[in-house]
Amino acid sequence: MERPSPRIRDLYPPDAYVATRFSVRFDGMSVLGVAGEGFSPDSTVYFGDEPMLTQFVSSDSLAATVPPTLIERVGNVPVSVRDATGARSPAVAFAVVPPRPAGACPEIRHIYPSSTEAGRGFSLRADGSSSLGVAGRGFGPGSFVLLDGKKASTIYQGPGSLIALVPAVSLSKRGRIRVAVAEEKCRLFPSPEDLEVR
Repeated sequence: MERPSPRIRDLYPPDAYVATRFSVRFDGMSVLGVAGEGFSPDSTVYFGDEPMLTQFVSSDSLAATVPPTLIERVGNVPVSVRDATGARSPAVAFAVVPPRPAGACPEIRHIYPSSTEAGRGFSLRADGSSSLGVAGRGFGPGSFVLLDGKKASTIYQGPGSLIALVPAVSLSKRGRIRVAVAEEKCRLFPSPEDLEVR
């Protein structure tokens, strides 16, 4: 049976501020998540023409380490996946965008998931907390998520993506949790969203 050619569906995150690390790993390196199909343990992610140190997660998921030298200029960088046979996916653009304007505050567009069942977590972590995806714009390394006004542990992924860690106790009862994004210098929380616990 012939193995399918690699194909990229999404990049996580899809963009980064110029000269700013994203989805920072424990060793300080940036990590680009690549979702798609046809991946194998010998798949390699290419950032432009540069092969990246690539971790095989599954046949539809890879993680690539991106050195800071590759995001020093504004512009679109083609990202592709190549396997040992030489088959290469069509490229998907990763955007390196200008720095956020001074004084700009973060804004939520949506959260995922937007609802869950009481007593049941989602995207569970080893400590029992759930990983809530927060999409928007204007996020920075200093952005943090508020859950009903309380600061949550927050992972910065890029200009449009944060992960908030929701404690299991917060999901134990039915109701709504108000989700907002803030920074120390921005005390307004535009476009808050509600996580429904049903």
